[in-house]
Amino acid sequence: MTNTKDMQWIAAQLRERLPGVVVEVLKPSARSKTAGWTLDANYRDSYVVVQWTRSTGFGISMPRDTDLPSTADVEYHEGADSALRRVVHLLVTGEGVSPTVTLQELRKRRSISQEELAKVMRVSQASVSQTEQRDDILISTLRTVVGALGGRLVVKALFDDGAVEIKVDNREHVA
Repeated sequence: MTNTKDMQWIAAQLRERLPGVVVEVLKPSARSKTAGWTLDANYRDSYVVVQWTRSTGFGISMPRDTDLPSTADVEYHEGADSALRRVVHLLVTGEGVSPTVTLQELRKRRSISQEELAKVMRVSQASVSQTEQRDDILISTLRTVVGALGGRLVVKALFDDGAVEIKVDNREHVA
């Protein structure tokens, strides 16, 4: 899908799943080369903004009042499906965004127990617990955990003028 179709699809899905939601999709300014599509969604007492740019993907924020979100208040999602799931959750629960999560929080968001993850990874539950508690983790270990959770590890460096994905290995297929 293109960014236009993705944002329109997210808007349609929100309207279908959350009766009473107010959604507005805004096109990027023709004068701006870096601005992307924006989706505003209001549901009950929750307000979520989704901004899509080519360099960062889907950025999700929950600005309070008229404050503009800072980069520290934004969660980034690569795909429209993931962004939609998170927006629905935020609108329904009213929780705030979590720009960074621990491995334990990530596992819980994916609704997977330590025992289930251990089975997929072919390790013990205790090993999963230890991995979740580490302060420092190897990229290969992180890649394995994310893969076992059904994801793909992407390492990005974010700068004021965009983002760049960092290639961390030479393998074609990442678990």
